[in-house]
Amino acid sequence: MIGLGWTFIVLGALGMFLPVLQGFLFLAIGIALLAREVEWVRRRREQFYDRHPTLRAWNDKAEQWIERQGRRVVSFFRGRA
Repeated sequence: MIGLGWTFIVLGALGMFLPVLQGFLFLAIGIALLAREVEWVRRRREQFYDRHPTLRAWNDKAEQWIERQGRRVVSFFRGRA
């Protein structure tokens, strides 16, 4: 997961200069992945959210949506077993 997170960070950095890649999107995905595994990334993300509470609210809504989708997928596969 850490390697995948750093891969997205690198793609995001490249995307800031290349018009073909969506830099911000890749950076956000990389930070989200790394924040689950790396403590200093988690602290930096929390500091950023303290300065920008609207983004924290958006993140919370996205995490709730992901959790709901995950439950639907699990229940779908359990129902087929």
